[in-house]
Amino acid sequence: MLTSSINSLFVALEELPNPLFEFDFTNLLLTFINLMISVTFFILAIVYFFLEARVNTKKGNKRTLILSSIITLSTIVVALMVRYAIEFPESELYDLSSNFNMIISIVSAVLNFLLLILFIRCGQHFAMLRGLPGSSYIRGERAFSNINWKLVILPLPLFFVWSYIVFTIFPAEPTELVYAMTPVHNDFNALMYNLLSASIVAPLTEEIMYRHFAMGLFYRWFGRDKWAVILNIFITSLIFAIAHVGVLTIDFFKLLQILPLGIVFGYLYHKKGLASAILCHSFFNTITVLISHFA
Repeated sequence: MLTSSINSLFVALEELPNPLFEFDFTNLLLTFINLMISVTFFILAIVYFFLEARVNTKKGNKRTLILSSIITLSTIVVALMVRYAIEFPESELYDLSSNFNMIISIVSAVLNFLLLILFIRCGQHFAMLRGLPGSSYIRGERAFSNINWKLVILPLPLFFVWSYIVFTIFPAEPTELVYAMTPVHNDFNALMYNLLSASIVAPLTEEIMYRHFAMGLFYRWFGRDKWAVILNIFITSLIFAIAHVGVLTIDFFKLLQILPLGIVFGYLYHKKGLASAILCHSFFNTITVLISHFA
C-alpha cells in the first residue's frame, strides 16, 4: 500500500544510471504516479472515515479488526521467513535478507494494519450507501455466502491464455529487483513463502484497496449508472495495473497483462462483492506460483 509505494519509489531512484538521460523515465513516472495515488487514497480514507464511515460501520468493527489482524500477521510471518527461512541472491540493489529490511517490513505491516481498517470500513460504508454487495463478512454474514463459483473460476484459463499471448508477442526480462526477490532454492520454504505472500497477503490487501475502497470511492462520487460503473472499473483497474510496475524491464507489457485481470476483479466486486474478487485473484496467483515452482 502506501509504505510499499514509497519503497518502490526509492528502488526506482536507486536504479538511475549515469548519465542521467539514460534512466527509465517511464518506470520512474509510473512509480511516482502510484505513490501519489496511494497518498491520495490514504488522505481520502482518513477524511471519509471520520466524516461518515466511523459511525455507519460500527457494527462491523470487530470483524474489520479480525480481518486486518489476519493480513498483518501474515505479512509479519512473510517478513520473518524472508529474514530467517529463505535465501535470496546477492544484489547491490536490494538486500532482502537484511535486518534492516525485516524491521522496515514489520513496521510497514503495522502501519498497513491501520490503513486496512480505514479502507475496509470506508469501502463498506460506500457499498451500503450505493446498495452494493461490499463485504458479506463485514456485514456479519458467512464469508462465502454470496459466491458464484462459476464467475470466480471461469476467467482463470482466460487469464493464463492472455498472459501467454502478451509475453509471447512482447517478451521482456524481469527487472533486477525481481531477481533479488526470487529465492535461490526452489524448496518447500520458498513455496510456502510464495504462497503466503502471493495467494493470501497480496489478494487480500490489493482487493481491499483497489476494489473495496477505490471502487467504493468512485461509486460515492459518480453513482452506479451503467457508464459510471464501466468508467469506475476501468480507472481502478488501470490504477491496479500501475501498482505492478517495476516487475519487467518494459513496464507497458506488465500493464497490458494486468489490466484485463483488474477489469474482471472489478466486475466480480461490482456483481458479487469483495470475497469473489479476492478468491479469483488468489486462485490466479496460487496457480501461477504452483506452475512456477513445479515446472
